[in-house]
Amino acid sequence: MFVFFFSLLYRLTSSGSTSLPTTDHIPLFDVCSKYLSVHRLDFSLLNVRRIVAKTVLGCTRHLIVERHVATRTTALALTSDAPFDGDATLALSELVKSCHECNTNLSVVMSVVWHRLGQTKNTSIVFALRLLRNLLAEGVSILLLLIV
Repeated sequence: MFVFFFSLLYRLTSSGSTSLPTTDHIPLFDVCSKYLSVHRLDFSLLNVRRIVAKTVLGCTRHLIVERHVATRTTALALTSDAPFDGDATLALSELVKSCHECNTNLSVVMSVVWHRLGQTKNTSIVFALRLLRNLLAEGVSILLLLIV
């Protein structure tokens, strides 16, 4: 069984495709070293960067991180002193809706709220409290457990 799996992995990595196959249990270093040894390339920074760029774009964890960055950016923009570009009420409702399922979006938004509450600017604190009020009113009930 293991021989079949590794032969399949070898055939997938040695094919001429532009994207490298990724699995969650294989470390990125192993993927890079395997690709470099199969294609007889030197272990240089340029080659490793190229392989990582091909590998990361197809990785599901990369998509999750990108989604968290977008959620954090939206929450920071909604609670900042600068005016929000776009419809703030629509963005706020979408942000609260993304926190309904108690997934990691809730922890990302709550980290932004705690960050803004720790600042000394009055308007940032007011916007953070408004976001917290909307999460409590329309969001999940598990938020009460995070506060207490």
